[in-house]
Amino acid sequence: MLMKNATIIRITGDIPVTAEAIEAALTPHKFVPARDMESERYGFVSPTDRDDDPLVRAQGNVFLLCLKIQTKILPPSVIKEELKERLAARGAAGRKLRAKERQQMIDDIRFDLLPKAFSKYNRILGYIDAQRREIIIGTASASQADEFLTCLRTAFGSLPVAVLEAQTSPQAEMTEWAKQQKAPAKVKFGHEISLEDPTEGGKGAFRKQDLTSEEILQCIDSGKRVQRISLCWNDYLSFTVDDRLVLRKIAPLDMFDEAFEGDDDENAKLDANLFMTYSGLRRLLPELYKWLNVKVEASDEQEVEEDAESYEPPSPSDLDLYDTGVAGVEIDDPVAALEYEE
Repeated sequence: MLMKNATIIRITGDIPVTAEAIEAALTPHKFVPARDMESERYGFVSPTDRDDDPLVRAQGNVFLLCLKIQTKILPPSVIKEELKERLAARGAAGRKLRAKERQQMIDDIRFDLLPKAFSKYNRILGYIDAQRREIIIGTASASQADEFLTCLRTAFGSLPVAVLEAQTSPQAEMTEWAKQQKAPAKVKFGHEISLEDPTEGGKGAFRKQDLTSEEILQCIDSGKRVQRISLCWNDYLSFTVDDRLVLRKIAPLDMFDEAFEGDDDENAKLDANLFMTYSGLRRLLPELYKWLNVKVEASDEQEVEEDAESYEPPSPSDLDLYDTGVAGVEIDDPVAALEYEE
C-alpha cells in the first residue's frame, strides 16, 4: 500500500480535475530549498522524488501529489549554550537579564545560527480522487493534513472541502460494537483498542489482545469509551479507525501486497501501490461511512455504487499490473482481481 495512514477530506465544490490543470496550478508552488534566513519552506515535488518528473502522477481520475516540507532545526539546548557563552563574553554571566533583553539576545542567536542549521525534510503524499470527490492525505496528523490542504488551497486559489461529518458519535458507535462484541457486516475485530474516560480524560490502550475479552468489557462497563479500534474488513484490508474518522495502519491481507515488491522499476512499483491504495479505499470507504453514519451527498453515493462498472483500468503500458504470475495465476484485469464477496 502507498499509504499506511489516511485522512479523508470531502470535496464540496469545483477544483481542477485534469492532470494538466493540476500541474499548471502546482508548478508556481514547486519546492525550492529554504534561504539562509528562512526557518521552513513548503512546496510540491514529484511523487517519484525526481526533479524532472511531473508534479502530478495520474491514473484515470486519480491524481497523486507530494508536498515536501523543509524545517531547520535549532535545538533549545544549542541556543541555551550559545546564550551562556555570549553572556560570559560580555561579562554579564550571573546577572539576571530583563525579559526584553534576553529575548533580543535569543533572536540574535537564531539569526546567526539559522544559516548553519541542519534541515529536516518531510514528504506528505496525497491524492485527489475526482470520481469519489475526495482528497486522501497520507497522514494521521491533523497538523500535517492542514499543511497539505493549505498549500493545495494556495496553489488552486480556492479549495472547497470539508472534513468527514458523522450523524452520530463515532465513539458511541465503536463503543457499542465492543460492548455487544459484534462488528459490522464483513468485519472482524483486530487486536488493538484505545479507550478513554469522557469525564476524567484518562486513557488506556490494549494491544495484541482479544477485543472481546472480559478485561475490555469491564473497562467499557465502567464508562470508558472507544477512541480507536482495529478492524479487518472482508479478509482484504486491516486498519484502525479513530473518533476523528482517520485511518491508521492500513495494510492488505491478501497476496497482492507483496506481488510487486521485487520489481526494480520504481515507477512501476509506485503505480502499483497507488492503484492498490485507491482501489482498496474506494471499496472500503462507502462501507465505513455506513458503519459510522457519515454524511455524504446522495449523488456521490450513486457514483460509488457504479465504481466497479465504470472504472477503466490503466493499460499495460501505463501500469504494469498485468500477468503478475502470483501463485501461478495470470491476472488479466486487476480490478476484477480485487473484487470481494457480496
